[in-house]
Amino acid sequence: MSSLSNFVAQGKIAPTGAVKKLTIDGLEKEQFRVYRIPLEYLYYNDQNGRINTAYKRYRIKHPNRELNPAVDSVDEFYNNKFEEFIENSNPGAMKATKNSIKKKSQQEPGVVLDDGRVIDGNRRYTALRMIQKETGKPGYIDAVILNLNIGIEVDAKRIKKLELDLQMGREERVDYDPIDRVFEVYDDVVVRGLLTPQEYAESIGKGNASSVNKDISEAKLIISYLDFIHARKDAFYLAKDLKLDGPMHEILTFMRKYKGDDKDAVRDTLFAALANSYANGGGDVSRELRSLIRNVLTTSVRHDFLDKSEDNVDDIFTALEIQAKKNKSKAIESAEEVTEALTANSQVVKSSDEFKRFSNLMVRRGGRDADRVASLNTIKDCVDSLKEISDSDIQNLTTDEWMDAKEAIDNLAVTVQHLQGIQRNV
Repeated sequence: MSSLSNFVAQGKIAPTGAVKKLTIDGLEKEQFRVYRIPLEYLYYNDQNGRINTAYKRYRIKHPNRELNPAVDSVDEFYNNKFEEFIENSNPGAMKATKNSIKKKSQQEPGVVLDDGRVIDGNRRYTALRMIQKETGKPGYIDAVILNLNIGIEVDAKRIKKLELDLQMGREERVDYDPIDRVFEVYDDVVVRGLLTPQEYAESIGKGNASSVNKDISEAKLIISYLDFIHARKDAFYLAKDLKLDGPMHEILTFMRKYKGDDKDAVRDTLFAALANSYANGGGDVSRELRSLIRNVLTTSVRHDFLDKSEDNVDDIFTALEIQAKKNKSKAIESAEEVTEALTANSQVVKSSDEFKRFSNLMVRRGGRDADRVASLNTIKDCVDSLKEISDSDIQNLTTDEWMDAKEAIDNLAVTVQHLQGIQRNV
């Protein structure tokens, strides 16, 4: 890769006169010069969390076509493919950014590394590339140049923290797909070990790591589901295609509280219900799972339901396995294959329908129990929520916020005393 600093010294890149304030771990300097950089000197960041799942999809689908980071003059296919990933991640936002730059020019400087890797401003970079192609005129991006090397661990950590910090409070962070977000966290914390959960939380402005750990737990649960349907465990794109965010949130919320010895059986039954619902047209899958959890898996009918649906769960699991073996990869490769697996023959369809009907029957039967113990579950949910509050959450409150919290705690104490009074009279 070329050095942008060398191009600055040679007069090929000029400063704009503007500066950008950046907070970079371990560096004293805060104000950085902004330069006008020819687009031809730059390339996309292949570690961009926004397009994590799209990149995984491409690598799985094209195992013999490497995407090695390169500027256009070396391999234009690389930048063109990542441009496609960025545009497809949110076409509406991409169009809005391009129109804004056309009307008002680039308003916010980006951040690039000395070798040309774009760290912040991938959408702006994409818009400028598109405009360059449309006009046929050489394009430029205004950006800070950082002398950091993503291949060095300490620099990679600084870059990731900076990237997360820059995303906070801006539209780029808001429109992150939930699946892309959880797998970005999983990749940075678990796979690459770049940051600890607490470091990641602090980089996105959180006081503690509870939300980060929850994202990691959701990613692990999705990976378990991919394994259940016989997909590759890194086929994260399937999680988006199958619209797993909402359903997995329901399953995760329940499984984190569930204490039974039959936890694996309960999880696999929910996985089977999820796959079966998707294969049969979907609908409000999250609501269906919530109903199954509330009215069956948290009531006295749970054991009966698990015992009598075990064969159906096995049939669904086996049907997906058979479908996977049809592929050269021996894995489910698309959302359509999940539907195909569970509608392949009359026996599978029969078992799938039996599972659906029996689930609905048990939901109705268990509903009576669920209504009776609703107050008990509400109390348990309140306790679980209170346990998630850390000391730092309270310590970080402002004076006014603490006064509000104190009033809420006092009200909570009164409510607890009232419930204890009811208990003594039972």
